[in-house]
Amino acid sequence: MLKRYVAAFETYDVEGLTTLMRQDVTFCMPPFSLWLEGPADVRTWMLCLGSGFRGSRLLPPLLVVARRSLNTWPNLEGGHKARALIILELAGDQIVGVNSFLDTEALFRRFDLPLSLPS
Repeated sequence: MLKRYVAAFETYDVEGLTTLMRQDVTFCMPPFSLWLEGPADVRTWMLCLGSGFRGSRLLPPLLVVARRSLNTWPNLEGGHKARALIILELAGDQIVGVNSFLDTEALFRRFDLPLSLPS
């Protein structure tokens, strides 16, 4: 399941990603009040507002999103900058919850994770 999720996320295969989700999946992104329910809502968000995650990398076994660095970000050498720590909730072979925690400064240090990755 994890390999399929990582492959779909990194290629931004939104259809493939949402097929891994149960019909009552929830998706949240603390500290924002974003709360989605169901694969259709997740798909719509990922293709619109969430499309900024296209080109990101994930680092298993913890799902760590490292988003491509932009010129306006501190990491000007290119590569990827820490963006979120994702916790998946599973039931059997389906995802029932996607929780993307955005407090990278605190969380990444707590888990001894890098705040940036080379390109």
